[in-house]
Amino acid sequence: MELLILICLLLIIFLLLQEKIVIKKRSDQNPIREKVNPHLPDIMGQPKSIPRLQVPNTANESQVEEPEIDPDTLDIEYDENEIVGIQIPEDELDEVFSNMPDFENEEEDWELSADPDDDFGFAQGVTFDELANVKNLLRKEKLEQSQKLEAIEIVQKIQGTELFYLLENSIEGASRKIAQLLDSTLDGSADSGITPMQKDDLSDFDIGAFV
Repeated sequence: MELLILICLLLIIFLLLQEKIVIKKRSDQNPIREKVNPHLPDIMGQPKSIPRLQVPNTANESQVEEPEIDPDTLDIEYDENEIVGIQIPEDELDEVFSNMPDFENEEEDWELSADPDDDFGFAQGVTFDELANVKNLLRKEKLEQSQKLEAIEIVQKIQGTELFYLLENSIEGASRKIAQLLDSTLDGSADSGITPMQKDDLSDFDIGAFV
């Protein structure tokens, strides 16, 4: 009986030793991970620690010195006609700018060369009072001789311009009255024995009289 108890104790000790050895091996294979944030409560579990990758050493690359480039020694092809920025010396500035075109003189020459008879469709030397006066005269049925002469003078000034056509369209029957006034000038010159070509005053010359 005592022998049986001794054998059972030895068997129990053997099993305990064997279990302890197995537990130790497992603990060696699975080391305990250190907590990333030990002060935080371990409720959801600790996050996995990501191993840091080693940053490549760029010191060797920065130590490589690049050769300096001298633009005078570069073999670059360029066009001779190409416009490049050239710095003008200070002593040649007066000579360069003295050859600049004189725009004021060119403008004066252009104004002198312009056609003086080109009125661009506008009347020359006619005031608003004269236009209003001739408009009132054309509305009258009968005119005195002085009024006729005044109306004829103003009409001849604006004849062939935009004002002349506006005046004709603004008054009913103005075209007929203007034609009568102009015809009266021809009749008056014929009665007096003076032809339009014999007049000394060329400002009242009307090419329509010869057509």
